[in-house]
Amino acid sequence: MAIKFSQLDANQVLQASFDDDLETFKSVDASSLIPCEFDEVDLSYTGDDLTQVVYKKDSVTVATLTLSYSSGNLTNIVRS
Repeated sequence: MAIKFSQLDANQVLQASFDDDLETFKSVDASSLIPCEFDEVDLSYTGDDLTQVVYKKDSVTVATLTLSYSSGNLTNIVRS
């Protein structure tokens, strides 16, 4: 299955993806994962995989996303 994600909108929220195999759009709403206000983003990688995203406002962490992978495929995102 080949899924292409749309570009982020003006509010930096992923809204939809397109599945080439099914020729359909799938709705995706990541707004519950991304804090409303932040001015800094720190990214951490393990090998080629993005494993953590830390959102900060005025140098204070406001949200952390932890990403999990299986065989190179993203399987889970947890916000804390």
